[in-house]
Amino acid sequence: SSYYQFNPRVLDFNERLESFIAANPRWEPLQDVAGGAVRTDDPPELRQHKGSSAGSTQFPHEVTSVGQFLYTPFANDLVLEFARHVIDVEWMGREDGAPDVLWVGLSAMDYLGHLYGPDSLEVADAVLRLDRSLAVFLDDLERRFGDRVTVAVTADHGIQAIPELARARGRDAGRVAFGYSANRVKTIGEMPPHRRTLETRIAQRLGVELPAESPVDHRLILRTTTPNFYLNWPRIEALGLDPESVRRATRDSLLEIEGVAEAFTASDLSVVRAPKSEIERAARLSFYADRSGDVIAYLKPGWIYSGGTTGSTHGQAVEADQHVLLMLWGNGIPARRIDSRVEIQQLARSLGHLLGIDAGTPDAPPLPGLE
Repeated sequence: SSYYQFNPRVLDFNERLESFIAANPRWEPLQDVAGGAVRTDDPPELRQHKGSSAGSTQFPHEVTSVGQFLYTPFANDLVLEFARHVIDVEWMGREDGAPDVLWVGLSAMDYLGHLYGPDSLEVADAVLRLDRSLAVFLDDLERRFGDRVTVAVTADHGIQAIPELARARGRDAGRVAFGYSANRVKTIGEMPPHRRTLETRIAQRLGVELPAESPVDHRLILRTTTPNFYLNWPRIEALGLDPESVRRATRDSLLEIEGVAEAFTASDLSVVRAPKSEIERAARLSFYADRSGDVIAYLKPGWIYSGGTTGSTHGQAVEADQHVLLMLWGNGIPARRIDSRVEIQQLARSLGHLLGIDAGTPDAPPLPGLE
C-alpha cells in the first residue's frame, strides 16, 4: 500500500543491536526470584523436561549469540527501546488531532513460555523484569504526551504447564504427537505411535487393509496442523470411500486417543446450532470452512500436541491457554476492575469507541464502562 511510506531512519536502530546484546552477556535471576519470594514450581529433578537455547536448563544462562539473546527478558527491553525510537523518527503523538497507533509485540515471553514452561524460574524472572520495564516505558510515555496517551496491554494466548511437571503434581497430563518427518518415515509402521494407531483405527472402521509395511502414501490423513487434520483425498478417492464416512471415522478414532477431549468433522461445525460445550463454542469461533481441517480435535486440560519431551505449548480450548490479561490505562479509561468474562475481540471495539471510529467486529461490544 502506498499509504505506508518507508522511512530509512527506522532502520538506524540496527546499528545499536550489537552493543545492546554485548551489554547483556549473562542472564542471572533477580534476588526476588533467586530467594524464593516469587512463587515458582521448578524442581531440579524435572529440569530435564525444560528446553534450553544455550544448553542450560537452569541459571545462569550465557548469551553468546542473537538467537540466545531472543530467549532472555533483555529482548523485551530491546523491543521497548525500539518502540521509543519509532516514536521519535515517525513523529508520533504530534498534536495534529489525528490519532497514532503503535503496536508493540513483546515476543520473548512467548519464547520463554515454550522453552522453560510457565511455572519456571525463568518465566517468573522475565515477568518481574517486564513489569518493571513496562513501568519505565509508561512513565516515559506520560512524560512525552501527558494525558494524551491510552495504553492497552494484553496477550494472544496463555500456555500449559510442562506435562511431565503437571503429572508429577498428580494432574492428568501428557503429550500427543501425530506429526512426523516426511524424510524419515517411509511406511505406516514407521510413523510415531499416536499417528500409527490413529491411521490403523480409521482403516479398521472403514474396512480398509493398512498393514505396517504399507507405503506412507497410503495414509488416510495427508497432514496435520494441530488441531486440524487434513485427509488424503486422492487416496480416499482411489479406495472408493464415501467422504463423509471417512470424516466420521477419523473423528471417532481421534476420540479414542488418550488426551483427546472432543473432535468434530467439518460437517459438524458447518451445521448451524448452539454449541453443546465450551470446547465446541471455541471450535466454532475458530472454524473457517475454506482453511480449517476436515476434522478438528481438541485436547483435555494438561495435554498438549508435542512430539518431544521438553518444553510446552498452547492452542487448546482450555483455561490455561485462553485466560490472558487485559489492562487499559490512560486517557478515557475510568479506574475500575471488571471481574466478568470478556473477550479480547472487545478491545478493538473499545479503542475505536474512544477514538470515535468504527473498529473491530460488530459481534464484540465495547468493554463495560467504555460503551
